[in-house]
Amino acid sequence: MIVAKELCKRYGSRDILMNINLSVQRGEVLGVIGPNGCGKSTLMKLLSGAEKPTKGTVEINGKFIKSYKQRELAQTLAVLPQEAIPEIGFTVREIIEMGRYPFQNWLGEETKNTFQEESIVDQTIEILALKHIVNQTIENISGGERQRVALGKVMAQDPTVLMLDEPTTYLDIGHQLQMMEAVKRWQQDKELTVVVILHDLNIASMYCDRLVLMQDGKIQTIGEPAEVIKEETIASVYDTEPIVIDHPRRTVSPQIILDPQ
Repeated sequence: MIVAKELCKRYGSRDILMNINLSVQRGEVLGVIGPNGCGKSTLMKLLSGAEKPTKGTVEINGKFIKSYKQRELAQTLAVLPQEAIPEIGFTVREIIEMGRYPFQNWLGEETKNTFQEESIVDQTIEILALKHIVNQTIENISGGERQRVALGKVMAQDPTVLMLDEPTTYLDIGHQLQMMEAVKRWQQDKELTVVVILHDLNIASMYCDRLVLMQDGKIQTIGEPAEVIKEETIASVYDTEPIVIDHPRRTVSPQIILDPQ
């Protein structure tokens, strides 16, 4: 679904990404992990077309991303950035309806089917349990609710590729799990291809089919969670001394315990 070849990104004289080769299979959840400043967000910007690489190419669904028109790309790919909802004064429903913009004409009318648009918006509100606050403005709801609204906005876009940049940031552990469960259910129901940046390695191990571990602008290793979440690998990249154990209920999801010694 996504193929990146020899991707490089330089800002001024500083190399941020160097020779990234990566493929994302249709219908998989690919997690991108690594320490701060390793190039994770820059990689997502290149994969989503938000920025152009200094060198290299990105293809989505067999087509170079640079050849997509903006509206056409938005009908295929949705991105949830870290700071997703700066809008003040809009209601929850209005923000979710903004996700339908790529399918509207210049009058703001759905170009395909108005009933379908309303159905997608209503289903999104229902799935994310936002019905009780649907008419409240965004500044009057909690942080966890705001994050679900942000996800709702990209869900309403009805993409085939979803990119999430640290969607669990600022959330407590309960809301982190709610967020990732919602993403996983949506991904499975729609057979979405998902690329997600995560700082929490345990969450990444539980919800991703494969992980890309980055270090200093390069890919250090790629594989299933059990192939990537290893004590020696994590110790080397994160400069810490982790203890890796098997998840008591998920045999393919190793978990990390930190030992400050």
